[in-house]
Amino acid sequence: MSKKKIGTITLGEKTMLSDPCYGVEDTFCNVIIDTIPGEYNVYVTYTTSKWDDKCITSIIAIHKDYIKKYRTPNNEENLSCAVDSGTCGIFNLDYYKEYHSAHDVNDEWYDNNVVKIDDYTITDNKGAITTSGGDGSYPIYAEYKDNVAYSLRVKFK
Repeated sequence: MSKKKIGTITLGEKTMLSDPCYGVEDTFCNVIIDTIPGEYNVYVTYTTSKWDDKCITSIIAIHKDYIKKYRTPNNEENLSCAVDSGTCGIFNLDYYKEYHSAHDVNDEWYDNNVVKIDDYTITDNKGAITTSGGDGSYPIYAEYKDNVAYSLRVKFK
């Protein structure tokens, strides 16, 4: 399995893990976690098929102040992220609310950041979206300091 840094995002005190087609109100399928505010490095892990196709296996966000202490988040949260569009992301909650209102996503934002992606994208430095390898319900892992997360992972395979 390989790991690749895909960029950085800025998260606030609340972070949403969700399929970007769902609204904030869709609590059955998205997860909101308390996070240490700041800049996070975002990584994807993937496997490569014999045809050189990449299959994303997880998306990870780690607060920049905790990179040296990094370890893949292994504390499963008994939470899962539902995916129905084949994509999943980690988002600054306030940013996410800007593009979703009353179960309605901003069509231009969705087309540019979800429909047109190949494997992954960073959206306005406030969210990271990746393909999930298909629809399903995927476990969430986190690492904490003082009950606030500094590292998050959604594992697809």
